[in-house]
Amino acid sequence: MFMVGNTYSNVPWFGGIINAVCISFGSIFLIFAIVYFLLGWGMMTLKMWARRLTMIITIINLLLNLMGLAGAALAKAYLIAGLEAGLFVMSLLILVYLLTASVRAAFEPPQPVMVPVLMQPYGAPPGYPPQQMPPQGYAPQQAPYGYGQPQAPPPGYAPQQAPYGYSPPPQAPPPGYGPPQPPPPY
Repeated sequence: MFMVGNTYSNVPWFGGIINAVCISFGSIFLIFAIVYFLLGWGMMTLKMWARRLTMIITIINLLLNLMGLAGAALAKAYLIAGLEAGLFVMSLLILVYLLTASVRAAFEPPQPVMVPVLMQPYGAPPGYPPQQMPPQGYAPQQAPYGYGQPQAPPPGYAPQQAPYGYSPPPQAPPPGYGPPQPPPPY
């Protein structure tokens, strides 16, 4: 690049313009190289931002290829029109591939898997065995502990909280509560 600028350095203004143009194009190509390197890394590591940015760049390429194809066809430059048509088809295939369900699923973060968990009955202590699913066609004669009508707790069970449907026996109100008392005599 710099050799072209130095070749025409005997014309002061022309050499400066050539140098400026070459440095500008070199800087633009360097920026594109960095962007495409980061896109390639993002696509290889299945980053969603890389897929989206690649689709945006591919759509821009499609539009530019259409304009180039139209311009080459109007100028009757059939070789260039063929190249532009090939680039258009390639960009279109890349876009269609990025929009397929399998590629979309590969770039999306994994979804949490729902695993069935054996549940403890309401109010059961942590050591109480979990409820097992009954076999097909099984009809229990009595509801398990914690469901249905109140039953006696299992041996060794001391509830921290009253079970559902249980109300404690009435107690005397604490001092200062209850029916109003007559005022003390003076």
